Amino acid sequence: MLNTMSRSGVSTRSSFSGRNAAQTSSVATTRRGRVNVQQVSAIKDGATLDRPLRVAVIGGGPSGACAADTLAQGGVQAFMFERKMDNCKPCGGAIPICMVEEFDLPMEIIDRKVTKMKMISPSNREVDVGKTLSETEWIGMCRREVMDDFLRKRAEKSGAQVINGLMMRMEQPDPEGPITIFYNNYAAGGKVGVAESVVVDVVIGADGANSRVAKEIDAGEYDYAIAFQERIRIPDDKMKYYEDLAEMYVGDDVSPDFYGWVFPKYDHVAVGTGTVVNKTAIKQYQQATRDRAQVGPLINGGSGGKIIREFAILLDPLKNAPVAATTSPRRAPARPSRTSGPSPAQTRHVGATPRAEAPAANAGKGEYGPVKSGDTLSSIARESRLSGVSMNQMLVALKQANPDAFYRDNINTLKRGAILRIPTASEAQSLAVIAAIAEVHRQNSDWRSGTIGKPTTVADSATRATASSAPTAKGRADADRLALVSTTEQKGASGPGGNKVLL
Repeated sequence: MLNTMSRSGVSTRSSFSGRNAAQTSSVATTRRGRVNVQQVSAIKDGATLDRPLRVAVIGGGPSGACAADTLAQGGVQAFMFERKMDNCKPCGGAIPICMVEEFDLPMEIIDRKVTKMKMISPSNREVDVGKTLSETEWIGMCRREVMDDFLRKRAEKSGAQVINGLMMRMEQPDPEGPITIFYNNYAAGGKVGVAESVVVDVVIGADGANSRVAKEIDAGEYDYAIAFQERIRIPDDKMKYYEDLAEMYVGDDVSPDFYGWVFPKYDHVAVGTGTVVNKTAIKQYQQATRDRAQVGPLINGGSGGKIIREFAILLDPLKNAPVAATTSPRRAPARPSRTSGPSPAQTRHVGATPRAEAPAANAGKGEYGPVKSGDTLSSIARESRLSGVSMNQMLVALKQANPDAFYRDNINTLKRGAILRIPTASEAQSLAVIAAIAEVHRQNSDWRSGTIGKPTTVADSATRATASSAPTAKGRADADRLALVSTTEQKGASGPGGNKVLL
């Protein structure tokens, strides 16, 4: 039996210790335009069993739902357990545009497209950190209950069995045998549920900070964060101000180790904060965030907002979190009164059509190019993607078909001026969907872990493959600057939207 705990907080348990638990075979079918090119069969002691691999995913948030969806696409018999199907997690709900592409998210789940962001210092000085976004770039704002519901339903359409249930315990009498999941099924309603069980080969724990799977596999001690968020409906003039603007507040008054946020949603703003080191003061930090943003509830006939929902939750575990002395929150200087003011010169509404880009000279003729400044492999893959080919398959296939078009062996190092050959559908589909996801994840991880002086997506074609990436003195100075890096500058950079879990 194998027990593991990943850095993202997703824990797994599997049987068939010391042996392969599954093998794949090509079946090449298509579902909703998302490709399924492999069938996963369970094997034991080297022999293929006459049934698919059985996997239980505990937790139906983004990580769990995407895991169940990917497994089901690959032919795995996936069971996903989630107790609260309408859970409104106090999450900022900000997702980068690259996540929209990679996870095939529909625009219907995006409430707002944020194109401007302000960072507000402890002394209430405002710094615009969204100026690096281009005309067609934005940060998506969504409500977690909307996004999570979409991801769970998509997993169900792919073949996963979605169970409204709470795992109670796991049993595995034989270390080399299957695992029995005992759970309460709440599908029929009621507060108690019906006791049921299911037998599986592998268990994936994606059930958050209080993970029962982590406890079952003795994952060890870990610290956690607590977050508090309120949904506040504010007057129309203030909502106009936040139409495509997000704010982040820093200072000991809003959090000693996190930040406070004001993110625009469908018809309200989400106001929240979090902390690891002083959890008992979370409501004081929340009050300070409301006060500094001037979006608090109506007081003495003022012009504040109306709280329509508030909730708190423990966030995913933080390994080796710092321990700091807890102090009373300090008040920041008063912030000048703010009104919506004149509308921005360029306001983009949800659903607005981005400005069309001029097509590359040879697009549609089996090749793309020459690559120009600002191009990314992702944008090229999206433009040239073939029917029945996933985004990740197209990225890897483009890299494999054009090895000399990259100044380093990485999908993020495309050369300017290169002419790319567009691979055929059969070439792109030769790599399994799951394998393509893993390869893109590996290359993005390698790119992020390298020492990068100035983020560059498109390099000059004359750049040598052996060019050093060591930072210059200027690069080290730039590293201390606060900036919001656009996706065209550093593809794959992670933002404040949570962990991304890939299998």
